[in-house]
Amino acid sequence: MFSETYLPEDAGVRLLASEMSTGGGRTAVTAQLLVDGEPRTVMGEGNGPIDALVGALRTDLGVSFEVKDYSEHALTSGSGASAVAYVEAEGPDGTTWWGVGMDSSILDASLAAVVSAADRGRKSGR
Repeated sequence: MFSETYLPEDAGVRLLASEMSTGGGRTAVTAQLLVDGEPRTVMGEGNGPIDALVGALRTDLGVSFEVKDYSEHALTSGSGASAVAYVEAEGPDGTTWWGVGMDSSILDASLAAVVSAADRGRKSGR
């Protein structure tokens, strides 16, 4: 049930790949997404990768939210461990919802969780 809700195979927005750069106290993220079956590139800047991606999704997808909480942990042990990240999102009207991401890279799991939150917010019209 958890996977069906938070990691659906038919998600409207999916993270395919990402690139990140830092400098001058800012982080830039370029993300390759699949949005309703169509490839799309989004770019944003922020004080870290999550903030940068939230800004890009707000600008490019029109999903307005802030990350209120973030958590991550390893699913397995060892150097090849998989990670899961959770994002609590809050919309402008104060409603909250969650996004979840899993990947072997904690950064990609984190960004996938942000994309998951955007997808869930988009589906509910936020």
